[in-house]
Amino acid sequence: MATNRIKVCSIPGCGRRAWVPRLFDALSEIQEGRARCECGGKSYLLLEFSFGNGLYPHRCRVLDVFLPKPMPRSWRQGRFKRSFIPYLVIVESCGNRCQEAWLPYWHIDRNRRGEIVGVKFGQWASFLRAEVLASLMKQARAKGYKV
Repeated sequence: MATNRIKVCSIPGCGRRAWVPRLFDALSEIQEGRARCECGGKSYLLLEFSFGNGLYPHRCRVLDVFLPKPMPRSWRQGRFKRSFIPYLVIVESCGNRCQEAWLPYWHIDRNRRGEIVGVKFGQWASFLRAEVLASLMKQARAKGYKV
């Protein structure tokens, strides 16, 4: 399932729209409060999921992004240290304005010097330990989301 993603400036006079090449970076910017347009204004992220092989497109706006605290442990995989990075993304449907939760994840590979050598998007639904999911849900509820 390909996820289309567009960064949109929230300043009415600008309204710049740009395709986002790396979804991981865009979600990280939102989670860290750094999502900005080139004009300096805040930006937001629009996503479109192609459910049912593209027959049922679902457009939504990202409201917030969370990472677990503490982060899950890393492990050795061959020559690399691999980290599992699960996100909780709160979105609002552009159609019926319902709030929904999306749980994308990535694997980050680092070499012995700690440099990132691979970023791999998880292709399947997340399987999270109870304490990881509980951490994410607690953060979203603390901000008033009803998930």
